[in-house]
Amino acid sequence: MGLTIHYSCSLSKASDLIKLVEEVKDICKTMGCEYHVWNETNLHQFHEYAKEKWTPKDLYGISFSLPLCEPFWLTFLPNLKLSSFVNLIALDDPGIAEILYVAHTNTQLAGPTAHIFLVKLFKYLQKKYFQNVFISDEGNYWHTESEQILIEQFGRYNHKFIITEASLVNFKNIPGESLEELSKRIKELFKK
Repeated sequence: MGLTIHYSCSLSKASDLIKLVEEVKDICKTMGCEYHVWNETNLHQFHEYAKEKWTPKDLYGISFSLPLCEPFWLTFLPNLKLSSFVNLIALDDPGIAEILYVAHTNTQLAGPTAHIFLVKLFKYLQKKYFQNVFISDEGNYWHTESEQILIEQFGRYNHKFIITEASLVNFKNIPGESLEELSKRIKELFKK
């Protein structure tokens, strides 16, 4: 857990994918970020089509990581919707299909500067390549563009982590306690 950006979008058109990947790759090289191009040798074959069930082999695009940050996913399926490798391997239930198209990047450990960079990058790319954009920014930077609000939100999350850590450090093991009883005690601890 930690401060996270949840995002979803579609490519405006399939032919934009190569330009998007090249542009983000250049940005990553300039910043010294590690990146991975998905289906790199087949990017030129990317085109729009529907399929019953997607697999990681169907993922095209680029993902990258800033220091101490979860990967940022700019990867798409041939239906032109954003998805991530994590979603494709973890979400195997057709009843939750829409979640398949929402990526998540936790910026808690990376800090406000990384968070701001990712939001600004997404806003920039949105104007050139995306449609049907949805953002849920736990730092409130997407809508406010206020560094002060973002820093305060990071402070709130950090405070919660400190309190949780302190509580767990002092949490005592009870010999012979069942897993169910332990679970109840932990729940009560977090409620307090």
